[in-house]
Amino acid sequence: RMYDVNINMLSVISTTDERGERDGDADRTEASYKGRLRITEGGTVLSFRERTEGGDMVSEITVTDREVRVSRRGAISSDMKFVEGRAERSVYRIPPHAFDMEIFCKRAKIQNLGREGRVDLLYSMTLGGESRSARMRITWN
Repeated sequence: RMYDVNINMLSVISTTDERGERDGDADRTEASYKGRLRITEGGTVLSFRERTEGGDMVSEITVTDREVRVSRRGAISSDMKFVEGRAERSVYRIPPHAFDMEIFCKRAKIQNLGREGRVDLLYSMTLGGESRSARMRITWN
């Protein structure tokens, strides 16, 4: 079954020094979207369209009890997988460029109540050789 939902996303990313300590100002982005929610055997799937300076994207977030996947297609393409205590590798594409990305999820708090929920992710990310610390919070209802 499909449901209409409101999706709110908060992203805070800051650069880090070689010790992993925060080094400089944080880049904070907050946005709200009208989207769709689908409950499947594989988890709760949120989908929505994003408009960016570089063009449109379709985003899909899959939430299970143990992991969160954030996939984007369009102006930017990426697949990010968050599992607490694990490092995951992927590629971040802004055509015509592609950057190797590694994410280490330090904490994943997942409250998945089906038609509403909240995910709070604390992670470090290495993208194009630069390290950043980050937090992503996703809520839906």
